[in-house]
Amino acid sequence: FPVTISRHSALEFIDTRVKKSVRGYSLVRYDAYGDAGGNQSFASGLLDEHGDGYILSVITNRNHVGIYAKPIQRGTALTTLTEEEETALEQAKKNIQ
Repeated sequence: FPVTISRHSALEFIDTRVKKSVRGYSLVRYDAYGDAGGNQSFASGLLDEHGDGYILSVITNRNHVGIYAKPIQRGTALTTLTEEEETALEQAKKNIQ
């Protein structure tokens, strides 16, 4: 911080940044294609302390990898979630600290 910033201003700046940081997270691994094995697909919830963030999903098999990010506002999905993504969202909300 520049010397001219007061301690109070510095603490407010840090507090603002912390509120936007990832505070709740989760990882749900699963096999997207039934018996393909390995549980290589996953859904991960990443939320700040307000419940804003994303569900990141990676769906994989031998020939394809799909990566999807779905926005979350105040703990609510803005798009339809899969069962695994719903689980990831609920776990991330429980982990907000």
